[in-house]
Amino acid sequence: MFKKTFFLTILFQMLMAASIFAQQPGLARSTVLVLEDGMQKQFEEGYKRHLQWHIDNGETWYWYGWFIASGTRRGYFTGVTFGHQWTDLISLSTRRAMRKIILLNVLPYAKVDTTLLCSHLTKVSLQTASSRSANCRKSII
Repeated sequence: MFKKTFFLTILFQMLMAASIFAQQPGLARSTVLVLEDGMQKQFEEGYKRHLQWHIDNGETWYWYGWFIASGTRRGYFTGVTFGHQWTDLISLSTRRAMRKIILLNVLPYAKVDTTLLCSHLTKVSLQTASSRSANCRKSII
């Protein structure tokens, strides 16, 4: 029940954001991966190949990755990219090719736990997009 409610909440937020936020660069994409036992090194090498594919295909997005160090998701990996527009998701070239690269380089060593698209709604937020970005950079460094 919780997963269904959570999914519907995220879907509702995305639909509402699409009209309010169509061309503001405040979209973030996050994926949480569960590594297969004993596969961290292979996963890291595969993830590097996956990121290299993005670079080789002209993508200029910044990707951040963390291993979770404590709590119930200890040992999980999360990859996040910030500051995009809804149209960025549609205009990415060769989505099919990217899927093949993920299947080849990442998914043999990990399974997807969660994928989220989140947006910054300026009209209901206390932060501006630029102050949010600065805060994100401070917490990453």
